[in-house]
Amino acid sequence: IDDIIDTGGTLIAGANALKKAGAKKIVAAATHAVFTSDAPDRLEESVIDEVVVTDTIYLDPSKERPKIKQLSIGALLGEAIIHILQDEPISQIFNRIQEENE
Repeated sequence: IDDIIDTGGTLIAGANALKKAGAKKIVAAATHAVFTSDAPDRLEESVIDEVVVTDTIYLDPSKERPKIKQLSIGALLGEAIIHILQDEPISQIFNRIQEENE
């Protein structure tokens, strides 16, 4: 788990270490998919099984790869803004989401 994937080098190095230590499946997650240079190809060719990112940064279709899954967080951010403007705790959002997933 990371905040940003830029070139993917650090993430791939970590995944290689996990694989060497015996990991059977490796799923990486990051909030911001910067994906400079050949990062999407490097991730696709790596030992990582799946890379999950959010849509805080536009993912150009040319950077889409089978291993890369992008989740939309627009509704979540919108709801958080409403809670903040109404002086309500945003923890209510996460409590509700947790309850929905139980």
